[in-house]
Amino acid sequence: MTHNVLRTTLLALTIGLPAVASAVETSAPARCDVSPQPCVSFWQRDVVLAGEGWCVVEFGFDGVGLASPVEDLTLTVRVLDQHGKDTGRGSFRLKRALGGPQASRYATARFDGLQIPGWKEIVGRDGSSPLCSPGTTLVFESATGTQSGRHVDLVPHGQLQYKDLKLLNVRVK
Repeated sequence: MTHNVLRTTLLALTIGLPAVASAVETSAPARCDVSPQPCVSFWQRDVVLAGEGWCVVEFGFDGVGLASPVEDLTLTVRVLDQHGKDTGRGSFRLKRALGGPQASRYATARFDGLQIPGWKEIVGRDGSSPLCSPGTTLVFESATGTQSGRHVDLVPHGQLQYKDLKLLNVRVK
């Protein structure tokens, strides 16, 4: 696939550690507040060093634009290293329904990559998980769940939108 095709089909989140700077690639920088379709916006809340060289990325989700809740929302993520090499694919799930009048507007979920084959062995060799490496890119390939009894995937229709929130600059004098 060419870079342009990838760019139009995937949403990428770049995590630069330890500064925790974020950048996003999308084909059209649509925003949930002006999108003609209902969508879920999400952002990086935190990156936590979970001990023994393992990083965990926490995301926040806002489903206010959804007419009915999405249940069992599962996000599939491909992890690329700083050179664009595929280091594996994993998924994580929101623990409760998101959006709609009867569900909570906000939710959080964490991605640690522990279910990606071979990652535990990587930590054993060099002392840190791929999520701890500068220039790691997370590519959100799908966001599937059930909405009003139907299977949905938010990614192909541009209904999953990343918000690039600028975090505070912190330094030690």
